[in-house]
Amino acid sequence: MQTLGFLAVAVRAQGPASPPAAPLPGAAAAAENATLRPVFVKGDTFAYRISVQASERRGSAGETAGFEYRMRQVGTLRLNVLDIDEEGIASMSAVIASMDLRVEAGRPGEDPDVRQIAFVHQAEAAAPEQPAQEAAAAAQADVVSAVADKLARAVIRFDVLPSGRVRRVSGLDGLEEAAGDLDIGEMAMGVFSPNSVVRMLERFWRVDEPRAGDEPGAEPQWLVRAAGAQWSMADERQLGYDHVAMIERTFTVKGPEAAGQSIEFKGKGKLPAKRSDPDPTVPSIALQEWTEEGSVVWDVARSRITQRREKVITDVTATLGPRSRRSRFEFDTEIDAAPAPAPAAAVPAAPAP
Repeated sequence: MQTLGFLAVAVRAQGPASPPAAPLPGAAAAAENATLRPVFVKGDTFAYRISVQASERRGSAGETAGFEYRMRQVGTLRLNVLDIDEEGIASMSAVIASMDLRVEAGRPGEDPDVRQIAFVHQAEAAAPEQPAQEAAAAAQADVVSAVADKLARAVIRFDVLPSGRVRRVSGLDGLEEAAGDLDIGEMAMGVFSPNSVVRMLERFWRVDEPRAGDEPGAEPQWLVRAAGAQWSMADERQLGYDHVAMIERTFTVKGPEAAGQSIEFKGKGKLPAKRSDPDPTVPSIALQEWTEEGSVVWDVARSRITQRREKVITDVTATLGPRSRRSRFEFDTEIDAAPAPAPAAAVPAAPAP
């Protein structure tokens, strides 16, 4: 496939990438007797360097070319533990210390010059005499710039339950409005879109969960995960049109290494049973593929990941009457612990409800 033209937007670029955070002494030795329970300390600040590359091809079912989007987000996210309540729930904030956002779009086989005009045009108002392609391009460039601006200014707030689950995410107000109704705006939001941000945050520390005891009514317990241990976790992801995919991931501990405990995982998604009385006004969904595969290095001393690699592939067809639309999505994520950048300013306390 030919290279697509692209629009690039830099958000708070802060110079060269930070080196990865050094493992703490004794991490490998401690890994053999470790649980994978996330632990947070009030006042703690830490950071991750994130690299996300995603591609999506959309078109009518059976169409070989379709329309393709590509997105790349590379940057550093700084996280702060603001408070821990009596139930062990951590109130946290996250800000984007630096990020480069690139969005590409085009039809494979199209004239490269046409794609270049359409998707590298500068973000400026369309003059009446502008060709239609350039006017559309300016609108799309404006959308990506608006999304980038919202991300640069965002202070994301959220709670982390003792299980590692993320709840009550706020601080991304206006992001969907900036993205508008254009597909390129949805792609530009990337891992910070409403459907993705919770999963993105949980990637930093959620690889296990407490398990129910043998006795009825016993409190769930975190288990030691030594080399060879294997377990599964279930999750849900929205597919649109009120459809939900059920995801099951299986984790396997490969053993300790210098930075901590090495873990591999695989996941598969499926749809629940079809309703006996489907709504004819809502598209039906067929899931051709949902696969996940990756690896994690768990930092035993810090009780969170120090590295994560993940690839997700989904292939979904939505059908309403005689019309079908197919979307194939590939998502590659690389996460590495990084020294926490100095905070720009203190995060103000959240207003009382």
